[in-house]
Amino acid sequence: MALHIDPNTAYTLKEIEEGLGIVKVLTLRRWIADGKLRAVKMGRAWVVMGDDLLDAIRDWKPRG
Repeated sequence: MALHIDPNTAYTLKEIEEGLGIVKVLTLRRWIADGKLRAVKMGRAWVVMGDDLLDAIRDWKPRG
């Protein structure tokens, strides 16, 4: 399933993982901890705004 990223929509880490298929939830959590991805904790879930996700993807440099 391809994820169309709307800058004004909030996404859970699971939605991002399933929609993009290129990063795992653990990677997203590491990006949050390292300050590479802005997110807000809502209850037990991390939520990322689409514009912050797009910024992180633009800055992402895959290993290899």
